[in-house]
Amino acid sequence: MIDRIFEENPSMNEVYPGDTHYILEAFVIAEGSIEFFDLGQSPICCESLALEKASVTEKTFSSRRSVLVAVRVQVFARSSASRTEAP
Repeated sequence: MIDRIFEENPSMNEVYPGDTHYILEAFVIAEGSIEFFDLGQSPICCESLALEKASVTEKTFSSRRSVLVAVRVQVFARSSASRTEAP
């Protein structure tokens, strides 16, 4: 899945060159609302999406908030992975 992510987002190769791709953890968010930031564009693109029946609240971009979102996503991905692993 990581290889596909880099194929579809080639600008990420500048941030994560070579084998550093594999320090990332791929995950799926099945329901809820999310914000994502395309750091490969200038200015940075920020979009909000609703998954399933969730609603989206449009917000303005701030670099401080983007760091917090990235940290929350990373924590969510790790906690979700630990719940799905077999004992």
